[in-house]
Amino acid sequence: MALLKLDPSTNKSKYSKTLEPLFLKYNSLTAKEYTELFGNLRINSEELLNDLVANGYFEKLSTKNGAIWTVKNAFADIE
Repeated sequence: MALLKLDPSTNKSKYSKTLEPLFLKYNSLTAKEYTELFGNLRINSEELLNDLVANGYFEKLSTKNGAIWTVKNAFADIE
């Protein structure tokens, strides 16, 4: 909403809020970014992302500012 206040000519667009399309568009996301885009609770998002790491689909890079998740393998078996 803040962006719409800064530039009223900006149009809000719809997007798929499922795992595969989000990570195909954004090849890496933080838990906070994923939470905002997916519309989920932060704790649920982190649990899901960590489960995907444990199952070998994602990689988790820990930085001083938090973790970043990236896709490791294709989405063939996910969801």
